[in-house]
Amino acid sequence: MKGAYLSGGVFYIVMTSNAKKAVLIDDELMKNAKMYLVSYYRKNNLSEKLIQKYIKFHLDGVRRGVDIGKKIKFFSGKSHLKILDFGSGSGLVSYGISKVLRGEITGIDTDDEMIHISKGWLKKSKVSNINFINADIRKFDRKFDLIVCTDVLEHVPNRKEYLHILQDSLNPNGLLYIKTTNRLCAYNFMIDNHFMVPFVAVLEKNLRNKIISYLLSKKIDGVFDYSFKWELEGLFHDAGFQIVKDFRPFSYFLMAHEYLIKKVD
Repeated sequence: MKGAYLSGGVFYIVMTSNAKKAVLIDDELMKNAKMYLVSYYRKNNLSEKLIQKYIKFHLDGVRRGVDIGKKIKFFSGKSHLKILDFGSGSGLVSYGISKVLRGEITGIDTDDEMIHISKGWLKKSKVSNINFINADIRKFDRKFDLIVCTDVLEHVPNRKEYLHILQDSLNPNGLLYIKTTNRLCAYNFMIDNHFMVPFVAVLEKNLRNKIISYLLSKKIDGVFDYSFKWELEGLFHDAGFQIVKDFRPFSYFLMAHEYLIKKVD
């Protein structure tokens, strides 16, 4: 996948793997999203270096969403899907998915400000098939044909519990797309991808959070537990999933694991 990225801080186009095809992106939407994100991170007193890193990650969510949609389209089996973007963050992955897959997309997140950002750019856009909700998946009583969980599983307090909840949230034969960080990736060990602090990724989470809080002079109490490949596949099996596609079968030392798994009734 190629990308025509920022031009004056705005995305204009995302190229697919076929160079003759392209997905057009609303530049005003991206400009508004960036404005909301910069304001959010500056209010949280992050360094400019971290802010720029996080902004780039969020804006790149459109490309990632397009990529996810193209990978899943072959397996979806339906022309109109009910889709959940679990841990939707700024909502830009949802937007990317909407450029490829037809259906109703619901983005949920427990971060009030991220939902505010999502609704902010959505209100000023022409997008009509996405809805963002501040909700906890444990109390969200709806069923979906497809759930997208990208760069989220490492942040939940109990991966086993949440995989069971996601399984319960799927319709029969429903699909779950998961991308999550690899614990054996040398880069993640050398420079943690969340806070750019070296050598903390393999530490026990409470000790890790104390070290990062001290180094950044900012209290960090969130979870970011990375997964071993064999551990993740065991969790899938225990939660009642069958692997449909391992997009990175030799990802023992790559940045992330990436799977499409199927609910088995």
